[in-house]
Amino acid sequence: MKIAAAALLALPLASAFAPAARPAFSSRLSMSEVITGPDGKPAVSKQEDIDLTLAIIMAHDARSVTVTAEQNASQMTAAAAAAEESEEVDVSIPYDAAAKL
Repeated sequence: MKIAAAALLALPLASAFAPAARPAFSSRLSMSEVITGPDGKPAVSKQEDIDLTLAIIMAHDARSVTVTAEQNASQMTAAAAAAEESEEVDVSIPYDAAAKL
């Protein structure tokens, strides 16, 4: 009897182990952005699949540029100037150096 009562009391706690009613993540990809083969069918050949995949990657790359060409050029110039200005540091260890921890 005690076991049955304990089981009834623990029944509401069982919902903690049930999966969530809503999905854990959502996709921002709309169906209009999905590139498929002719008439919305999957690719019929390996080459067509590669071409469609490349089209998706290139379209994403075109949308995800965060700097202009001018900004990139100025950043690269600044990085090259900073590399030239830094002084060399000797990190070599003498052959007879004692081990230090």
